[in-house]
Amino acid sequence: MILLKRASPRLKDASISAERYEGLYHDLMLTVRKIYHTCRLVHADLSEYNLLYHADELWIIDVSQSVEHDHPSAFEFLRMDLKNVKVFFEGRGVRCLTVVKAFEFVTRESLDKSEGDVLREWLEIEEEDVGSGDHDEEVKTKLEDEAAAHKATEDSVFMRSFIPRSLNEVLDPERAVLARAAPNGSGAVEGVTKGVPLSPERNTKVRFTGVPQQEDESNDDEEEGDGDVSEEETEGRVFTDRQPRGHRHEDKEAKKVWGLLVSSMGDLFDHAKTGEEKGRQGGTTGKTENENAQSREKEEDQKFEGRWLTGV
Repeated sequence: MILLKRASPRLKDASISAERYEGLYHDLMLTVRKIYHTCRLVHADLSEYNLLYHADELWIIDVSQSVEHDHPSAFEFLRMDLKNVKVFFEGRGVRCLTVVKAFEFVTRESLDKSEGDVLREWLEIEEEDVGSGDHDEEVKTKLEDEAAAHKATEDSVFMRSFIPRSLNEVLDPERAVLARAAPNGSGAVEGVTKGVPLSPERNTKVRFTGVPQQEDESNDDEEEGDGDVSEEETEGRVFTDRQPRGHRHEDKEAKKVWGLLVSSMGDLFDHAKTGEEKGRQGGTTGKTENENAQSREKEEDQKFEGRWLTGV
């Protein structure tokens, strides 16, 4: 008797009962969280094509292409992984977390309960968002469609949002923290995930329009100290960005024009200097020729006088 060994099928091609998909989704979400926190990795290509169904369980393959959780693109890869998982299991009739909640579940450092209990509670909350109370089929269908559209919009915005990894990448850290701590959480996305990373060259200054300012005589590279100003003094004033000082902040065109001007002035100076030297040389040459002519004339006079005296 010959036993033929066959490779375990991919999740996409596996024959699985409809009831089993929900349990597989739970196990996969817990595994993704464990990979992120224990292994410090993000798969970066997680989908039904890189999941094998063997012995009634899911096995993740192609882990060699994963990246560390502090990789610059780790969050983007993780969002795409969670989106692929959601699309596949929702197509099999499984109730899934939105990409936003799934991302929070995977990346949150600590949970108040066990991971499995938290996942079940969050899934129940997702189902309750459709609405409470008794509704007929038409109203219930309408509420489900509205909830699905809202979640789809939320996921779409989240997939395109910027996720800062440090406070240096947040435009206004204090505002972001306050928005994050808002009771309804409405400002979390606007204050945190839509932050714009600041360039290291950016150096914003604040000045008061129409108010005399005392110029700081310190070096260009030193930071100016901010004085304590009361709220009454700042009321009604307009804040504007001040042009940073220093050669590195000057306009490139201005630098170019200034360089051409300096070069032209240098050429004129060299030309004038050369002309002066030539004039001096010409004057010296003329003076030497006059002296030579006078000495020759004097010699001829002496010779003539000598001939007259001797009678030669």
